Amino acid sequence: MQQAAFQGGRAFTRAYIGYAHAIAHALGGAYRLPHGLACAVSLPAVLEGYGSAARRPLERLAESAGFPASADCFISQLRALNERLGLPSSLSCIRPEDIESLSQTALREANPAYPVPRIFDHAEMTEVLRKIAGNQTSKAGSTA
Repeated sequence: MQQAAFQGGRAFTRAYIGYAHAIAHALGGAYRLPHGLACAVSLPAVLEGYGSAARRPLERLAESAGFPASADCFISQLRALNERLGLPSSLSCIRPEDIESLSQTALREANPAYPVPRIFDHAEMTEVLRKIAGNQTSKAGSTA
């Protein structure tokens, strides 16, 4: 189990999931959501939020998994996996009035040492949380 935990942690630091974890911690604290559920639902929106900064690594991941070498395809496959696992595509428990404080909480946890391709600002984190909540009032052109 220790070896598996080590390998998992090693993978996390290379997989750009830092913000998905920060968001999951904020959501778990606010709504008592299971961490794995919050991470799984958050990850596609976080990866989209990285835009072109994560395009090449996501293309390589897609290709390694046997899919067309496309970041959009990889993110689509993550969503499809979540669906096959019976996970929701969004978290309707997120109240619009909580998004501001959730964004601040997630950004406080995140820091420049997080394993991410680029650092989100407050507006970007808020946009990602809106997507996770299923609130599609996003700005045009803000995703990958």
